[in-house]
Amino acid sequence: MEKKDLINKKSKQQKKLSSKEAELDQLDDKISQLKEIKTKLVNLKDEVKTIKKNVRSMVDDEHDYWKGDLKEDWEDVAKNDLIDEGLKAYIEKVDNNLDEVIIKIMELENKKYSTEGIIGSLKSGINWLGTQIETLFN
Repeated sequence: MEKKDLINKKSKQQKKLSSKEAELDQLDDKISQLKEIKTKLVNLKDEVKTIKKNVRSMVDDEHDYWKGDLKEDWEDVAKNDLIDEGLKAYIEKVDNNLDEVIIKIMELENKKYSTEGIIGSLKSGINWLGTQIETLFN
């Protein structure tokens, strides 16, 4: 091979490397953004769980000055509509979105790991298992 051919091949390889490095940087940015969203969703879920607990506690409180059918009706509506249907459903939707974000993070991390050969394959496997555990207990 001539010097010119080798220089051209080297230049092409450097361009490919730069392109892949830029792709990895974009993946890192996306992963970082998704991790921020994940943190916000976890915090939101915790806040709503606290609200649910406080509302349930308020509904279960005894009030000597309020008795009768109207109180019982209010308790039933609060427990069934607000707590069970409203807040529980909201928490489930946040949970579902959280699972989707966790899975997307795993996919992007695994895409990144795919550039690392055998070690990347092992990282991807561990990442998949970790994601399964996290979404199971989410």
